[in-house]
Amino acid sequence: MRWASATPWSKRAAISSDPTSWAPEPQPIATTEEFFAHLIRPTTRYRPDIQALRAASTRIVVARGTTSKGQLANRTAVALAGQLATTVIDFPGDHGGFVAFPQQCGHLLDQVLTETA
Repeated sequence: MRWASATPWSKRAAISSDPTSWAPEPQPIATTEEFFAHLIRPTTRYRPDIQALRAASTRIVVARGTTSKGQLANRTAVALAGQLATTVIDFPGDHGGFVAFPQQCGHLLDQVLTETA
C-alpha cells in the first residue's frame, strides 16, 4: 500500500532485509488499527442528504486538493459537486493541504467565502 511507505516500520525495513531484526513501534500500529477500525468505514459509508443540501439557503462550497486527483477524497468532492450542480474549488496540496499550506489555503478560503455568488 502506498500509505505504508511513510510509516516508521517501512524505514526500518529498508535498513535490514531480515524481517525478524525489527519490529514496528506500537503507536503507529495503534493509530493504523484505529483508522481502519473506526474512521475509514463511517467516512466511506457516509451519504449526504443531497435534497437537503440543494434546499439549503446557504451557498455550499465543494473543495478538493490539487494533488489528490484520482484519490477517494477528490472523487467524492467531484461527485458531490456534480450532484449539487456546482464547481469544485481547487486548494493547494492533497485532501489535507490546509496542514501543509495553511497560508495559501487560508487566503483562498477567504477569497471563496467572501465572493458574491
